[in-house]
Amino acid sequence: DAIPTASGATLLRMTLRQGVNRQIRRMCRDLNLTILRLRRVELGPLSLGNLESGKWRALDATEITSLKASLGLS
Repeated sequence: DAIPTASGATLLRMTLRQGVNRQIRRMCRDLNLTILRLRRVELGPLSLGNLESGKWRALDATEITSLKASLGLS
């Protein structure tokens, strides 16, 4: 998704199913796009939700189970 902002910048929302290190940065560089901020909001079955920047929390049992399942570790 490409979402224009009031400041004139454009917010891009990308979903990668699989990727290599710095893939988004390389794709944007090849399109002559400047990245001002890059934020990962999900990884596999885990999502940041409303977790504040710089904070952490323990995974609950359901998240651990879904993470193991996504890795093939039942």
